[in-house]
Amino acid sequence: MVLVLSFSRLSRAAALAAPFAREVEAFRTANEADKASSFTAEGAIRELSTHALSGTPTSSQLAAAFDDVALAVIHADAEAEDQDWVDATIGRLRRIVTVRRVGGDIAADSLEGRLNALHHALTNGDLAGAIALTEALPIKARSGAEEWLHGARARLAVERALSVLDAELSARVAAHWTAEEHDSE
Repeated sequence: MVLVLSFSRLSRAAALAAPFAREVEAFRTANEADKASSFTAEGAIRELSTHALSGTPTSSQLAAAFDDVALAVIHADAEAEDQDWVDATIGRLRRIVTVRRVGGDIAADSLEGRLNALHHALTNGDLAGAIALTEALPIKARSGAEEWLHGARARLAVERALSVLDAELSARVAAHWTAEEHDSE
């Protein structure tokens, strides 16, 4: 019961952007006291510990930062040095006025098309997809999203670790109740 309550507190704290080191440590202690820990759970706890002191941005914060990230990506792409004179001129114009198309006929492989797909993934709560789309941006453009990408990877790692612990706890609780049913027969 202590382990389940500790996990509940941990998952609530980790859902926020604030640090959650105290909750990770409390869960680790409860997990060790349970003596049914697995390597999978221990790995998930280590992953959470990696992010616990600083916290991670929430998915909604990451989605809210999209417009700034898109602008930074467009500017980074415009400032790339390996462009011909047409691209360099367009880049200089983009630094003056930034317009990002969000509808109509946008080529999927263009920078605007990739940013549109990234926005769509964030809107639909697909953080892993948004990360993959950001990682697939051209290196020169992706440099504008590195800080966001770092936060997004951290949030995804926290969510995956919590999911592993949730599955582990569910299996333990199910095994406990199944054992009690067999003992009562």
